[in-house]
Amino acid sequence: MKRTPAGGTARRVVYGVIGLGFFGEKHAETAASLPQVDLRAVCTRRDARRRQIKKRVGARNDYRDYHDLLADSAIEAVSVVTHVDDHAAPTIAALEAGKHVLLEKPMARTVAECDAIIAAAKKANRILMVGHICRFNPRYAAVREAIAAGKLGRIVSMYARRNIPAERSAGILENIGPLLGDGIHDTDLMLWMTGDRIKSVYAQSLSVRGLKHPDLGWGMYRFRSGAIGVIENVWFLPAGTPFRIDNGWSARGVGSIQETIGDRFPGRPGDVSAAA
Repeated sequence: MKRTPAGGTARRVVYGVIGLGFFGEKHAETAASLPQVDLRAVCTRRDARRRQIKKRVGARNDYRDYHDLLADSAIEAVSVVTHVDDHAAPTIAALEAGKHVLLEKPMARTVAECDAIIAAAKKANRILMVGHICRFNPRYAAVREAIAAGKLGRIVSMYARRNIPAERSAGILENIGPLLGDGIHDTDLMLWMTGDRIKSVYAQSLSVRGLKHPDLGWGMYRFRSGAIGVIENVWFLPAGTPFRIDNGWSARGVGSIQETIGDRFPGRPGDVSAAA
């Protein structure tokens, strides 16, 4: 038990991580670093990977089958960080086993799978959270607060870009495309910031290298309020691009006030890590 500054006791949440790819590894590392969390177990079908991460993060147990992890009654909550094609089954199984779930985005591949996950959470009366991390960025939260306070007036236009160099994206594009992988961040932000809903969608993508998924994608949303949103995801910035992530976000209202967030995270020689 961990002592709080006030002298009381804070119970540690017993935790498990299902899926140990790039982001699953980050979930395990983060859980292991939190004093409020007891990382009890990790799970992946890859034996060497499982043993490696278990040792490094100090998890007590490791499992090849997520059903075995879920059978541990001491585990209260799990991260599900499998490939997006495989999100629904372990998430629903975890909820049915009485676990709270942090589900990595994208939630699932189809609306039907998303609805089934939500229904399972309601039936089990467990907490389900999808990992839309940008909501916790204070700069995005400030834009939402400005919109809610009416400082921008009625929102009529939103634009977001989230682009990365070609040298970083080839491996990622074997698993997921730019609109689903990164465009989902800004789609969620547009919905969250405005409380609006999307009425119609138009999108285009382009394959340059002939990989499994397109190199770039653009989307345009018409919202129920009449506002228009545009998302840009180019995972093919040219060689020599001096930054790892080219990110920008803006919202425009009838009051001619604009809130803009722009980041260009500097690159490092040989940096080909996975996209944020």
